[in-house]
Amino acid sequence: QRMDKAKCCATTGLATALCFLVSVDAFSLAPITPLYCQEPLRSLTSRVSVSLLRARWFRPNNVKGAVMAFSGAFSSRNDFLRPPSRTSFGARTFSRSAKNTALSSTRNVPIRTTDWKNGDEVGGYSEIIDVRAPCEYEEDHIPGAINLPVLSNQERHEVGTLYKASPFEARRLGAGYVANNMGGIIKGHFADKGKDYRPLVYCFRGGQRSSSLSNVLAEIGYRVSVLQGGYKLYRSNVMEYLKTEPPKINFNVVSGPTGSCKTRLLERMKALGHQVLDLEGLAVHR
Repeated sequence: QRMDKAKCCATTGLATALCFLVSVDAFSLAPITPLYCQEPLRSLTSRVSVSLLRARWFRPNNVKGAVMAFSGAFSSRNDFLRPPSRTSFGARTFSRSAKNTALSSTRNVPIRTTDWKNGDEVGGYSEIIDVRAPCEYEEDHIPGAINLPVLSNQERHEVGTLYKASPFEARRLGAGYVANNMGGIIKGHFADKGKDYRPLVYCFRGGQRSSSLSNVLAEIGYRVSVLQGGYKLYRSNVMEYLKTEPPKINFNVVSGPTGSCKTRLLERMKALGHQVLDLEGLAVHR
C-alpha cells in the first residue's frame, strides 16, 4: 500500500510539472480540481491541468469533459496508475460533461479595448453606445455615439448621493435601477439588431455602467467591445492631440466689420465641404 501511494504521488507530481510546459492552443490549460484525488494526491497538489490527458484519446475541445469523465471512471489508486481504455467511460457521463464543456468554451465575453475610433480588432464598430446619463451625454460625448442611458439623470443623482454615505447601499440601489431600465433598452433599440452587430459601449470610466449593458449583450451573442477608461480616456486622448496637432494646422482668419456677411461666407464654405470654425456661432453671439 505504501508503494502504491509513492507511485501515485510520483506520477501526479511528474504530470503536474509537465502540464506547465505544454503550450499547445488545442488545450485550454484551465486548471480543474480532479474528483479522483486520494489523500496522498491532495497533499501534493489539488489542481491539475487539462493537459494531463493525452490528445490521442480525446478530441482537443472535449479535454475538459474527458477529465470529468476520467475522474469518475476510477475507484482506486491502481486504476489511476493504469492507462484508461476507450470503453471505460460511461456514455452518459461523458456526453453530459462534453456538452457542458462545449457550452462554456463558446461563451461570449465583452472585449476590453482602448480603441474608440476604428474598431479594427472586431472589423469595425457597428455603433458606439454611450450609457451615461443624458446630462453627461449632452455635455460631451464621442462623435457619432448614441445615448442609451442605464441610469436617468435623477437616478444617477440619487445613487451618487447615497454612495458618499454607503457604497454598498448605493450599488444595490443602482443595480435595481439598471435592471429596470435594461429591459426597455434591449426590447427597444436592439430588437432589430442581427448577430453580426458589433457595438462599442462606454460610460464615464468604463466600469459598472458599461459592463452592465455589455455583459447582457455578450450573453445574447453580440460581439461587444467595452472602452477601457471610458469617456475619460477619450477626453485625455483629445487633450493630448490638442497639445501637438493645432500648431501643424494652417489657419485662415476671416475678419471684417459687422454686417460684412462673415457668417454667411463661413456657412457657404462649410456647405461646400471646407473645414470651418465659427467662433461667433460657438459663442452664440447675435
